[in-house]
Amino acid sequence: MPSKEPKSKIGLNIFLLKYNLESATKIWEKREYLTQSSGSGEDDGVVKHRELSFESGGVAGTLLIKHPPSENTPDWVYFINDGLDNEITDQLKNKSVSALLVLKIKDRQFVLAFGHGRHMLEHSCIDTRFGVKVCLNSIEPGRIASIDKQTFDANPRLTRTQATKISSISAYGVNPDQDLLKAVVGVTQKAYSGDLGDVVAGMDSLQISVSADMASVERAIITALSRAESSDYLKKIDGKESQFAWVNNLTHETDDAKLRELNENLWLNFKSLNFSKMWLAAPEIIDWSNLSGFSYWPITKETIFSQFIEVSDFRKTFNKNSSLSTLRSRKIYYQRSSDKSYGSYPAFSCIYWETRLGNDNYILHQGNWYKINPNFAKATDDAYKKFLRRFPLLLFLNTIMQMKGIITWPSLHKPGWLTHC
Repeated sequence: MPSKEPKSKIGLNIFLLKYNLESATKIWEKREYLTQSSGSGEDDGVVKHRELSFESGGVAGTLLIKHPPSENTPDWVYFINDGLDNEITDQLKNKSVSALLVLKIKDRQFVLAFGHGRHMLEHSCIDTRFGVKVCLNSIEPGRIASIDKQTFDANPRLTRTQATKISSISAYGVNPDQDLLKAVVGVTQKAYSGDLGDVVAGMDSLQISVSADMASVERAIITALSRAESSDYLKKIDGKESQFAWVNNLTHETDDAKLRELNENLWLNFKSLNFSKMWLAAPEIIDWSNLSGFSYWPITKETIFSQFIEVSDFRKTFNKNSSLSTLRSRKIYYQRSSDKSYGSYPAFSCIYWETRLGNDNYILHQGNWYKINPNFAKATDDAYKKFLRRFPLLLFLNTIMQMKGIITWPSLHKPGWLTHC
C-alpha cells in the first residue's frame, strides 16, 4: 500500500500582543499595534498598507499587507555598472513583500509576520517574553541547538552560540550569575511536537514549522499560549534544580507606580546627560556585513548613517520641549546594504540602564523593567571583587583618574557595579 504524501509545512513567526490595559476590552486597535510613519499618505499615521478580511477553517482575522512592496537596487549593481556598456540598475531590483495576519484566539491577539512584516508591528504592544517562555516549557532540557544571551559584566555582550551537536544548557557556557537569556532553540518534547513541530525557536516571537492548514496553525497557537502561561521549566528534576532556574535572575516589574517612577528617573538622567549607567544597543543580533548604518531620523536619500548608536549622540536630537513621551515615541532606523531596505527599532527598546529604587536594583532591557534577584546582584559584586584581586592596578588607576576628573568608570566602588556597566 503506497504511503501517503506528507503534508506541506509552513514556517510561522508568531507574536503575542500584551493586554491593552488602557482599553476596557484589553484589545489593541490597528492604529495602535501598527508602526507609526512620518511619511505622507499613511492611514491614521501608520505604515501604508492594504487590508483584507481573512477566514479559513473557522478562524477569522485581518491580513495587512505593506503597500507598495519595497523595491530596491542592491549595492553591488551600482558597482558592476562601472564596467558595463549599458547600465542595468533598472533591470535588477529586489522586491520584498511584508504582511501581518492578525488573529484573535482564546481572547488573545496573535500576529503572524511574513517577510519583513515584523517591522510593521509596534514593539511596545508585543509580549517580549512569549517566545522564550513557550520554548523553555516545551523543549527537552538536554536537547538545545542554539542560545542567544546578554551578559551584564564589565564588557556587556549579546552573543549567539550554536553547538555542533544537540546539547544540554551546560555546553553553552552560560554563567548563571551574569547572563540573561534572549533566545533559545531546542528539540520539542514529544508531548508537544504534534502541535508545535519538532523544533521550537523562542525569542520575542515564537518560530515554528507546522502543517500548512489553518486547523494546525490554530492548534499550535492554542498550545503555545498554554505553554507560555506555564512554569514547568522551573520544576526540579530528580530533586535537582532546573537547568533553567537561572532565567529568573531578573523578574519582570509590573507595578504601575514603580514603573512610573523608574521611567521618570530614566528621563531625568537622560535629560541631564547622566549616561554613566546607560548605553544604547540594538535589541537583536546584527548582521554587520549587511548594514549600511543607523539613523536617529527617518531614512531619506540624504541620510548620513552612523555605524554605531551612541546614547550621547541620540540625546543631541532632543530639544528643551522634549519629554519622556518624546523618548518613548522615538525610533532608531537602520538600512540593509544588500537591498537598501530598512527597518527600525523603538528607541526605548535600545536603551539599557541599571538603577536603584528603594532597596532594589532594576535593569531596563528591551523596553521592559526587570528587578534583579538579590542573589544575582550579590554574585555580580562577588565576581567584581574577585576581578579586583587579580588586577588591583585597575582600581588604583581608576581612582586616580576619578580624583583628577579625567574619566569616570560607572559606580566602580558601589554595590551592584557590574550591572551598571
